[in-house]
Amino acid sequence: MTIRASSSRGTLLLLVGILLANTGQPDHATANEYWVAPDGDDRLDGQSRRTAWASPSRGQPTRINDAVKKGDSQLPVYSTEGFLPSGRLRVGDHTVAYVSKTERRFVLAAPWPEDTSAFARVYDADLLGGRSFAPGDVILLAGGEWTDRPLNFCQPGTIDRPITYRPAPGHRPRLVSTRFNLAPVRHLGSSRSPPTTHVVLSGLEISNSADGNHGAPGMDLIGISHSVVSGCRIHISGRDLNGDNNAIRLLQCNHVTVTGCRLHSRFANAVAAWNTTDTKITHCVIYECFQGIAVNGSPYVSHLDVDHCTIFASHRYGALGSESAGRVRLTNSIVAQMGSLRIPALTGHAGGDHNCLWHVAVSYGKGWNGSAEGRPGKHDIQADPGFLSRDPS
Repeated sequence: MTIRASSSRGTLLLLVGILLANTGQPDHATANEYWVAPDGDDRLDGQSRRTAWASPSRGQPTRINDAVKKGDSQLPVYSTEGFLPSGRLRVGDHTVAYVSKTERRFVLAAPWPEDTSAFARVYDADLLGGRSFAPGDVILLAGGEWTDRPLNFCQPGTIDRPITYRPAPGHRPRLVSTRFNLAPVRHLGSSRSPPTTHVVLSGLEISNSADGNHGAPGMDLIGISHSVVSGCRIHISGRDLNGDNNAIRLLQCNHVTVTGCRLHSRFANAVAAWNTTDTKITHCVIYECFQGIAVNGSPYVSHLDVDHCTIFASHRYGALGSESAGRVRLTNSIVAQMGSLRIPALTGHAGGDHNCLWHVAVSYGKGWNGSAEGRPGKHDIQADPGFLSRDPS
């Protein structure tokens, strides 16, 4: 078996292209494209670079956060990002005006018309026909930096026409948070809300270096299904008091593929998964994290396949640890520079084979490959992987 420390850019792009094709990448000749730019204007139509929106969340619905009673004067929602300071909202068959907003509430011009349960989608009634994006639509992010202007989403695509968020050709957008509790990319959902399906997040650069009591990953994916994250660079490096500033959080997700990404989270995990099934992490570089991949247990059962990844220099809790009773596998991957003399690089209710371990103080821990003490895969090797560079950033 030959394990390569890196592959050519062309090979990676081909693999990402195959994944997107298999998840129904839309035909861009017929899909609508919308532009967002740091110097845009949310009052424009978003149909060209010249008329680009300013907010990455523009055009998205939000969700009702708490049940609303008939006669209420405010509408509590997950976020009001992307909505104008005043305007009209559509919820189901009702259209209502609002006169102002806070981060998580709309102040209504008239009493709310009926009792409404949580999680209902709330649309801008004056944009995109009051229905948000259509399956197959592509949202193009122009180059530049969005500071504390997150990309929130919860509009679904379809199996053959996902909704895609990606850089405009030749552009390099960055989503930056200076607030420890603000995720630069967030699915507006919870473990109890209906899932959002068939979304592609591609080529995004995400950063948050703020210190604090984090509740905000770089990419917060709660309750998504049949979606792809490809070619993203996520750097979450602020000191965290709780260990929650993961590069990617997956909670109650299924059929998600994370591929071709570079993930860095100095005080938490590159990927943390709870109750997440049929999910793949492939061709990723995970480096300088508190822990590489954490699969949480207790009442949660997860099924993850991690393949052709490089996990480098996890400085506290190793490369992969699983507390879940589900199926978690690591294959064809490189695990290098795990410095802990006490915490195994690979441990828990998981297993794998065809992996290369190098400069690892403790290789396998309790439960790995079904062994009480942990054991290697039949084809695992310990050899210098021959990195072309020691700078994974």
